[in-house]
Amino acid sequence: MIAVLSDTHSRHATVEQALALIEQHRVDCIIHCGDIEDADTVWLFPPNTHFVFGNCDVERASLRQAIHGIGATLHEPFGRLEIDGKRIAFIPFASWSTPESTTFSSMAIRTSPPSVKPAPPA
Repeated sequence: MIAVLSDTHSRHATVEQALALIEQHRVDCIIHCGDIEDADTVWLFPPNTHFVFGNCDVERASLRQAIHGIGATLHEPFGRLEIDGKRIAFIPFASWSTPESTTFSSMAIRTSPPSVKPAPPA
């Protein structure tokens, strides 16, 4: 199962509640579509999280360090994964108008236990 989050905006209590639900449902992969805002929020996430930056993520050096510190993956400028042979692209909403956002024509999410690996370059 995959969980998709975005726009957490340093709301630590809300993130903790969401992550508790995610843990209860035994989610295999978490995708965060940007607007994290601070490194302290990143430290709440488990290593099976994939992040992209949003327009509010201005402290990118500290966010990168925290993402690396928890063993998670940062995708730039947009995310792409391959899970069970399905390609998934993810970007923050504000990025939909960029040329990079149109690179994938196939987006799918499955709810069976995935084997997660970064997607090969297009």
